[in-house]
This record gives sequence, C-alpha cells and structure tokens, in this order.
Amino acid sequence: FIAKNKEELKRKNVTHVVNCAQGTKFNQINTDEGYFSDTDIKFLGLQALDIARFPMNKFFQPAADFIEEALANKGVVYVHCMSGMSRSGAIVLSYLMIKRGMSVMDAVKLVRDKREIFPNDGFLKQLCELDQQLQQQR
Repeated sequence: FIAKNKEELKRKNVTHVVNCAQGTKFNQINTDEGYFSDTDIKFLGLQALDIARFPMNKFFQPAADFIEEALANKGVVYVHCMSGMSRSGAIVLSYLMIKRGMSVMDAVKLVRDKREIFPNDGFLKQLCELDQQLQQQR
C-alpha cells in the first residue's frame, strides 16, 4: 500500500500527501504528520468517512489550497483514501473546480480519462452544489 510506503513515495518524488481517510477505524488509514516526520513530505489529513451523508464539502477548500500551494512550488501531490475511488476522487474533483475553474462535468471527464473514480452519491451531490456556488461567483 503506497500510502504508507515512505520509500516508494520518495522514489516517486512525492512532496505532499493528502490522506482523505485519516483515522484508526475501519476503512481508514492511520497516518498523520508524525508518520512522515522523518521525511520532507508535507501532510494533510482529512478524517472523512465514505458515507453519503458525510459532509465532505468542509474539506474542499482546505484541500484545494494545500494542493495548489504544493503545485505552485513544483511539488508532487499524492491524494489517497482507502480504495482511491470515492473520498480522494471527490477531493481531486473539488480542487479542479475551485482552483482550475472547471465545471463538475469537465472535472469528472478529465479525471476519468486518466483513471476510474466513483465518488459516492452524497459526495457527488456536494460537488454539484459546489459547482452551482462557483458558477454564481464567476
């Protein structure tokens, strides 16, 4: 599991990690800032549950800011959750929408052209709400 393999992350030149499933419970991955303290990797932990009613939208802006700062400094960001489909997918989509000005549909198409993602129905609803908010601001 690459998310806990510090050597593999170093080999891939990862400078920043976003753990969208941080925690010690079932379906979570127990890494935090301390786990990466012996590396130069910067860490953002999101204690998100992969259930439709979970308010993932509270993480959209902080995660987008973290990813944008990393990329602005030529960093390599590894965004993950347990299966790499729902929580991390929602966070990457929200980043593309907030920081790259993409619609939810364009963001989904771009990411799905690269790999499969399946944000749960609740996360998709929150992403559609974000899309509406961002369109009103533009």
